[in-house]
Amino acid sequence: MKTSLALLLAVLPVLPLQAQPTSSPLRIISAGAGVTELITTLGAAHQLIAVDSTSRLPPGQTLPIVGYHRQLASEGLLSLKPTLLLGSDEMGPETTLSQLQSAGVRVEKLPSRADVATLQQNISTLGQLLSRQTQAKQLQHAVATQVQTLQQDAKRLKRPPRLLYLMIHPGRPAMVAGGNTAASTLIQLAGGENPATTLSNYQLLNLESLLAMQPDAILVSQRSLQQDPLLLEHALPQIMQHPELQQVPLYPVAGQALIGGLNLATLQAAASLQQQLLKAQQEP
Repeated sequence: MKTSLALLLAVLPVLPLQAQPTSSPLRIISAGAGVTELITTLGAAHQLIAVDSTSRLPPGQTLPIVGYHRQLASEGLLSLKPTLLLGSDEMGPETTLSQLQSAGVRVEKLPSRADVATLQQNISTLGQLLSRQTQAKQLQHAVATQVQTLQQDAKRLKRPPRLLYLMIHPGRPAMVAGGNTAASTLIQLAGGENPATTLSNYQLLNLESLLAMQPDAILVSQRSLQQDPLLLEHALPQIMQHPELQQVPLYPVAGQALIGGLNLATLQAAASLQQQLLKAQQEP
């Protein structure tokens, strides 16, 4: 049985809202795509006053952009008069966070470990912070159901494909996602195997190591591929000209799925990738 996360989440807006606290409403700045996605999914988008550049807002909602979540500036944030800054533990720098706390702004950093248990805990934490406990429980159930569906559908694959995620930015050498990354968890959720799990974080890649990993397919950023359809040829010409790698398929992944640990977009990306893998294995 296939159950999309989008369908499961569709029930959330009709749930009865928790009674709001009598204190002044929160003025929230969200710094991180995954955190913003959770806030809006839990029905608290109206409490947002600004977001970072990685975040995506619901259609029709526009807010000030405070920059990249790792490079926040205290002056711009304080000018918006926030009461709460929410983000993953990747946001910073620490000097900015300390200045905000000194000015009376509450700063909450959610762990970015790339596993389902951490995502579920972050949902619970936000449910408490935003007085959305009922919605949080429903969302946790939706996440658990989606993970179970991914695991069941993965059994339909003839074998787990060997998948590598390559992080490629213009002017920088390609790097491969190791075992403790959101990209690696996405691969596992989709039913694949990451041959680079023995590596930590993102590591530089060369031809010898790539050949040794024997990938069945390569994943790259959707945005990077849109900017340059010949991304791999330009970034890794000596690799992509190799006869053993020329026919390896390429699958784009939305960048939001890999920011700040495992998030809802990661699950959606895993489901999309899984369907592509199933279709590819059915083709003659």
